[in-house]
Amino acid sequence: MRQDSITLARRLLLREIAAADPATIRRKLDPEAPGDVETALITAALGMARSATPPRRSPVVRLKKLLAELTPVAKDELWRWVRSTANRHLTQVAESSSLDFVSSSALAQAVLDEFRDLEQVYREAPDLDDRLLQVVFASPQFPWRVVPKNEPLRCDSEYTLKVALLPFDDGSGPARLDVVIYTFPGQLISPAGDAVGVLIRDGRSYRVKRQPPASPQSTAGDALLFTIRTPAIPDTYHIRCSVFAGNVLLQSRVISVGVGVDSGTARAIDYCLTGSLPSEMLPPFPKLSLMLNSNGGDSHTLRYYSSGAPRLVGSATFDAGEVSDFINDARDAMSLAAVNNNVYRYGTPDLARLHTDLIRFARRGYRFYKEMTKKFGGVRRFRDLELALQTPGGIELAIREGARLLLPIAMIYDHPFDTNARTFRFCDVVDYAIREGRNLTEVDCFKHACCYLHENDVICPSGFWGFRHWIAVPISRSGAAARLPTIGEATHPDIVVGMSTDPGFSKRHLHLDALRKLAGRFRYAESRGDLLKAFQAISPHLVYLFCHAGIDVNVPWFKVGDVDDDAITGDQLLAYKVDWSRTRPLVFLNGCRTAAASPGIAMSLVSDFIEVAYASGVIGTEVAAYESLAIQFAESFLGNFFIGRTAAEAVRMARLELLRTCNPLGLMYVPFVSSFVSLKTGVAAA
Repeated sequence: MRQDSITLARRLLLREIAAADPATIRRKLDPEAPGDVETALITAALGMARSATPPRRSPVVRLKKLLAELTPVAKDELWRWVRSTANRHLTQVAESSSLDFVSSSALAQAVLDEFRDLEQVYREAPDLDDRLLQVVFASPQFPWRVVPKNEPLRCDSEYTLKVALLPFDDGSGPARLDVVIYTFPGQLISPAGDAVGVLIRDGRSYRVKRQPPASPQSTAGDALLFTIRTPAIPDTYHIRCSVFAGNVLLQSRVISVGVGVDSGTARAIDYCLTGSLPSEMLPPFPKLSLMLNSNGGDSHTLRYYSSGAPRLVGSATFDAGEVSDFINDARDAMSLAAVNNNVYRYGTPDLARLHTDLIRFARRGYRFYKEMTKKFGGVRRFRDLELALQTPGGIELAIREGARLLLPIAMIYDHPFDTNARTFRFCDVVDYAIREGRNLTEVDCFKHACCYLHENDVICPSGFWGFRHWIAVPISRSGAAARLPTIGEATHPDIVVGMSTDPGFSKRHLHLDALRKLAGRFRYAESRGDLLKAFQAISPHLVYLFCHAGIDVNVPWFKVGDVDDDAITGDQLLAYKVDWSRTRPLVFLNGCRTAAASPGIAMSLVSDFIEVAYASGVIGTEVAAYESLAIQFAESFLGNFFIGRTAAEAVRMARLELLRTCNPLGLMYVPFVSSFVSLKTGVAAA
């Protein structure tokens, strides 16, 4: 090996480790000048400590090819040069008051010691998560010293969970990202409980704006440092890491790690809205983000986050029976309100009937809300969340991969309410507006807050989350998804309408005429074959299906055309190569007289439209819809959707329009869609 190659290696190494100091890197450094080497090494050492990461382009990574050509003797000579030149200066470095865990001289020495092993550490570090984040365990004192992925953690010991955004090239991304660490009962311990750290965009990367509580260091850098303690008993333990932008959950993953057992670190992303950073998040932003997780046994955990003032974060564990009871009670209440002796009950407006059904709805919704309050720590701890939701806004309920439970949060009732009272009053402000046929969005109860909010014997429809807030229920998408699920450019949207020709749908032709007035032109199909051809021929912006739907041996289906025609199931989307990736349409599955089925099973069809055919979302129902209800809701929803409201906002507007006619059953419609999906976002998405 020629001496000039070693000199070149020294120069490149020196340039890299000096990059932490802009003042130093502006001048040409001499690899033979001891002062230059000393200054660069000490600057790099302190810079590495403050950022909690090695240099972004580490010397070993940049010199990999060159170092590979060095003989062992030449390589040792290079490292000896690094040490001998710098060590003379190390003892003269004063302690740094900003680094309270170790003196800067000892730290610099540790950095030098790390250089020899840096290549090995990088090779053994946990695989980089190619979907947004790098999440690794590290030394609590030297956070750049990563625990190899195949190495277990020690029992009853403290570690740092280091979270950093992966580098990206285009310099775009949301201005702020919030990273939340959620703990599980009896698992890895976070001294701060569920903890939050904040990253802000800085050019082509992100830097720390706020470290989480109990972080091993308070100084800024490009990695968030969460303090974690391992339990004393050997086992495999878990912790959850979620990343939010504007209260929208982008990704969530469970990190599993062996503690005192022969297993290393693994991570599994079970919720993914996008596989890459969006350039910016699209409004409106929800006030609150929720996520319901099964704990793999007889319990479920409901997690919440809001980045408002004050910041709200927490988790609550429910028995499986508590969750399923609320789901079944809510669905039963809606079914009882919809039909009696196979006759649809809301054919004509009836305020007394509305009151009767609202009492039943409110009892079920408020009792589950009580359980939420109790599990989240009681009235005092839940007060901030209650105040944040008092006025209208948005709520997002993220559905993770493989989820079988759909929490009917539209039915949650949160106004103080004596469920055992013998008599009730009803909000006369809303009753008057209904009698007068007023637009309920202009009524104070739905704009601000009900004037009877603290009277326990008064029921107001604005107490239901589904009437007061718009609600979005996005379903996890494949990690291969390259961008946010927004509808493509839609200056002149392409629309596919599939319709059942069941003679029992007596209002079908009137509904078709109304659709033509609302949408103008669209491709119409009233047979299975025509609909599948339409699915193949064009990539639409909206798919509206006025159809029968049901479940056959746990396989959900829908049917257009004649009642004796064959059904369509999710696998036909694959068999007929339905590819809507260019436009990512919204699918409105308006299933009339739908056979009773678990929403968890029906969600597999929703997932098929999103994962197989690349729909941006699906509008569906909790329980069986009847023709009059389905038509009234659809026409109101589409009227609002076509003028630029998001799908979630349009669902709320349609619910209030039905309520204006004394019908509360708009609560049964579920928007499986992200908060920002609308026709007007097409240009921004393109």
